[in-house]
Amino acid sequence: MSQVPRVEQQAFAVRFSAMNTRRVIEAAIRAAQDLLWQNAPPMHYVADDATVARLRDLVRSAAVQAALLQSSDAFLTFVLRAVEVVVADQSQTDGEMIGRLWDVLDEPHLNQALGIPQNSRISYGPYPRRR
Repeated sequence: MSQVPRVEQQAFAVRFSAMNTRRVIEAAIRAAQDLLWQNAPPMHYVADDATVARLRDLVRSAAVQAALLQSSDAFLTFVLRAVEVVVADQSQTDGEMIGRLWDVLDEPHLNQALGIPQNSRISYGPYPRRR
């Protein structure tokens, strides 16, 4: 049985780590979108303060923080960092933060990158643009 050279093992570990990082970032973005949809009418299952608290917990989680540290400067990474910046801004009300998060997370290019159909909003109904 032959052994894999150490250089090849390291290259595989780097590729594997990058794949996991992308999956964590993509899953975090999808989870953030789901949290926003739970807050939007007509569903409105979760209050603004609870939504913001859950989003803060999500972006501050160890897995997400590790993925952000290891990731390259890719589109999805920038989106998740933008979410992190919005929920860290304590000078805004929860409602204002949610409005800013809609601007970040309901972007046609983001939905395209995630493979979400362009007219997916129709199935959920309109959401409020809070400013």
